[in-house]
Order: sequence, then C-alpha cells, then structure tokens
Amino acid sequence: MSEKHPEAADESERERIDRLYDVLDHDCRRFVLRSLLDHRTLALADLAELIAERDHDVAFPDVPEAAVLRTYASLHHNHLPKLDEAGLVTYDEEAELVSLSAADQRAHVETLLSVVGPE
Repeated sequence: MSEKHPEAADESERERIDRLYDVLDHDCRRFVLRSLLDHRTLALADLAELIAERDHDVAFPDVPEAAVLRTYASLHHNHLPKLDEAGLVTYDEEAELVSLSAADQRAHVETLLSVVGPE
C-alpha cells in the first residue's frame, strides 16, 4: 500500500486552482458563467447572440451576422470545451445546449466569479 505524499496532494490542488484561473481568465468565459447563473441552460445560438450584443454594445437585431457567427464558432471550438473540461458547465454539442454542470454548481460558480472580479 502506498501513501500519498502531502506535497503531491498540494501540487495537485495547486494545479487544479491554476487551471480554474486559466479558464476564468477570459472575459467571454466569465460572461458565459454569469449568463448561466441567470438562465441555468442556454442554447448555443442564444448565448452567441448575448455575447455579440455585449461585445458590440447594441441590441441583437443590430449586431452584424458575421459577428454572431464568429462568436458562435469561438464558443463551440474554444470557450465551451474549456469550461466543460474544468467541470463548470455541461456542453451538449449535439443538442447545442450549455448548462451549469450540476444543481449545486451555482454557489461554486458565484464564489469563483467573486474571486476573479467583475467582467
């Protein structure tokens, strides 16, 4: 039977925290989490529209379609997989739905966002 070394456990915990900070470093990913705190589950297309509205500071009908498509692609290929891998969201690529990963995740996400600060 092998014993775990405290240093190894500490390093593992530090690595996990570093990964979370890396994931939360991008304002788009923080916006996704804040949006899911409000809506619980969002369709990828709706999330892309919300982010494009924020980025262009206009209501959706006035956001250029190309901007929404770029945001959609960025979410699909980059941001949502990172949030999913970190265990913060569940991203169903087939259904194109994003949600907080568990019912008790709300408090965890709120705490993380309060640590990293405002948008």
